[in-house]
Amino acid sequence: MTRLLVWDLPTRLFHWLFAIAFLAAYLLGDAEGWLGWHSYFGYLAGGLVLFRLAWGFLGGHFSRFSTFPPNPASALNYLKDLAAGGGTRHVGHNPAGALAIHALLFLGLATALSGMALLGADPGHDPLAGLVQGSWKDLLEEAHEFCANAMLALVALHLMGVALGSLRHGENLPRAMVTGYKDGQADDARPVKPALLVAALMLAGLGTFTVLHDFTIPCDDNVAACGQAGERQELGGGDDDD
Repeated sequence: MTRLLVWDLPTRLFHWLFAIAFLAAYLLGDAEGWLGWHSYFGYLAGGLVLFRLAWGFLGGHFSRFSTFPPNPASALNYLKDLAAGGGTRHVGHNPAGALAIHALLFLGLATALSGMALLGADPGHDPLAGLVQGSWKDLLEEAHEFCANAMLALVALHLMGVALGSLRHGENLPRAMVTGYKDGQADDARPVKPALLVAALMLAGLGTFTVLHDFTIPCDDNVAACGQAGERQELGGGDDDD
């Protein structure tokens, strides 16, 4: 067996940043006064999904969609074999993992877009303000919650699959997503494109997005982030009322 660099740096950064962004957005979803932060992590998750969609065509060999197309039948057979104590080991994504990743990307994008639409319909903020009717609020809220809960359920199943696969194949899959390396045959080695520049641009974009994001909108729903201005707005104060 040979140590192979399987997961390039941008793929690993996406994986962990997306996990953090989704978890933070989910936990803050119903927290009173934290809509600004909730929307920030939601936008972050959506932006990361867009990056991963592009990287699925431009990234390293094992990060490309062509190497792990979604195949429900193959995924089911793999899971059956895995549960029975077998299951073929894959250097890249196994069939079940491939299907989960495609589903997570779809749900991640759907959750982000429905959240954007909900903000546009309710407080009238963000890029979709004025484009989404307020009468759609209830429907959009249900769609947003459904997508987020479906994401959470799928993440739980994915983690169970990762744990079972690690035990069955005797390898630490989470560690591989940190280091990028897995054991494999020399024939499985693929050249990895220089990824440092892409990773640097990705982090620069994240930093710019963080600086430009307005954590205080809308103040009436996000008093904790708005500070004194938000408190005055909540109490009905301000110069307009004088």
